[in-house]
Amino acid sequence: MNQKEYHIVAAGNEYQPMFALSKEAGWNQTANDLSILVARNARFNLLAKLNTPGLKKAVGSGLVTSLDPTVAWIGMILVNTQYRRRGIARALMENCLIAARISGDHPVVGLDATPQGLKVYRHLGFIPSFNYWRCEVPTRKAPGANSCEITPIQFPVTGLPAFLKQTGIEDKNLWLELVHSLFPTGSWMALEEKKIRGLVMTRPGRLKPFVGPLIANSLDTAGCLLNQALDFWQQQGHREVFVDIPERHFQSVAQWEDDHPQLPSGCHLHPEARAKRCLVRMYQLVAHDAFQQLKTSLDLESSKRLTPMLEHANKNRQLTRKYLKQEQKTLDRLFATGGPELS
Repeated sequence: MNQKEYHIVAAGNEYQPMFALSKEAGWNQTANDLSILVARNARFNLLAKLNTPGLKKAVGSGLVTSLDPTVAWIGMILVNTQYRRRGIARALMENCLIAARISGDHPVVGLDATPQGLKVYRHLGFIPSFNYWRCEVPTRKAPGANSCEITPIQFPVTGLPAFLKQTGIEDKNLWLELVHSLFPTGSWMALEEKKIRGLVMTRPGRLKPFVGPLIANSLDTAGCLLNQALDFWQQQGHREVFVDIPERHFQSVAQWEDDHPQLPSGCHLHPEARAKRCLVRMYQLVAHDAFQQLKTSLDLESSKRLTPMLEHANKNRQLTRKYLKQEQKTLDRLFATGGPELS
């Protein structure tokens, strides 16, 4: 599809087209999730619309979420099944990158990719940080988890910055407040001698409830918090939830042969967790040599449009390296992510 046949527009607070695309793709986001995310990031809510007279429907979407002053998150890259493999996803991705770096001036830009999408994102300078797995977890409590003092989360939270600093996940208050706003009654923290030792957040899903992020200073505390979330959803009549668990929290990691993995097993967090789908956390890291290679690989029109974005990424490569290094140190305490649309 020639780009003259469609155009990319900033859709403001319009979230319904993105929700329709999400439903078609079988994703788990609710209309409430997307309405809140879009309202907070209306400048960077992008839609691909056809130029065909009388047919103004959106055939693709992309969203840039500002997680904190440093990090911008790209998600909800979706294309209607009838219009895939026509360059729309790449055009949306390029526009999201320009929005994140030039309009938003975020030094670090991340996303979650499927293994099949790695090649596309590598071409734009993204490198992998870690793998995690979308797991189905029964709402039966995990056996063996110790009990702990649990209390609901209500922002602002005294002691939260100190806890996040201790776990290495600093400057994430805004991110956690955003996740909390999606479903305020589904968040708890574990306390010991009035100090925070962990937290978990949950929210409804279109298909199944979602649990995450889950951050804790120990596996015992993580298990206690997970059981709290599982019990909550069991009381609502749900038999299973989705939890996105980093691969390091499995006894055996996935073994890949082409695009077909032997799934990880032996989840430390819950013995009945079943890994279903792999996602790869990635960040755009454009070192000097890669910057030159990317520039020369672009056609003239793309070079004019994308070079300022690549220059911004190149200028901030040291900050991105530092962020990646810090993230690796936090993975022992990050037992579940917030989901691919939220990091």
